[in-house]
Amino acid sequence: NNFFYVSSKKIFTKKPNIEKLISLNWHSIGKFLENKIESCIAIDFGSTTTDFICIKKNKMVNKFTDDYSRINNSELLYTGFTRTPIFGVVHQIDYNKKKLNIIPEFFSNTSDIYRVLGKLDKEIDLEETADNSRKDLQRSLIRLSRSFGFDYKSKNLKKIKVISQKISTIQLNQISKIILQLQKKFLLKDEPVVISGIGQDVVYNFLKKKKFKTIYFKEFLNKSRLNKEASFHAPAVSIALLLQSLK
Repeated sequence: NNFFYVSSKKIFTKKPNIEKLISLNWHSIGKFLENKIESCIAIDFGSTTTDFICIKKNKMVNKFTDDYSRINNSELLYTGFTRTPIFGVVHQIDYNKKKLNIIPEFFSNTSDIYRVLGKLDKEIDLEETADNSRKDLQRSLIRLSRSFGFDYKSKNLKKIKVISQKISTIQLNQISKIILQLQKKFLLKDEPVVISGIGQDVVYNFLKKKKFKTIYFKEFLNKSRLNKEASFHAPAVSIALLLQSLK
């Protein structure tokens, strides 16, 4: 059971070392971008996690590889565009001068938040819902209401939309906070943020409003009508292009 891995010059074959393989798909994005941009912070906002890859002077400078080290050193945030339970983003929301507690049960997730906000396109809405029910606005409103302990009624529509926007803003602020930490740590303050993953549009627009320099990962791909879809899966695309470059 050998495996292949890519260096900057050739492909190696060796026996697998599981400790060095687990959760390393983000690494291929960094290796690909090393030859595309001198310095940047790349973020991949996927269904479950947000990876942060730092490149300085055409070299990836991340210090850690395993999840334990990365989540404790601002290189990985376990928050995603569709699969994160909303209590995994925040436990309490300010609404109408009151504190609303979120029930810590898997009643809803971030896919419900982004459906309610109209930011989750059907072609990337692939994961199962918390209740294994329909992926539509009505069911998302019902699931989110349950997370706050009440049954959804039409009069609550505005309330749920406001709550959803607050949760989204908290999640995206968590991402921007880590970017600021990494900019300071690696002296990358004036460098752009390269964005990929299925939640790329949401985080791109948020960071734009925050005055970050932003670039879509797809801008580094050869022109194609499939570039955006490809950038949803940036680790896999990066591996394929790295292998192609060795031919």
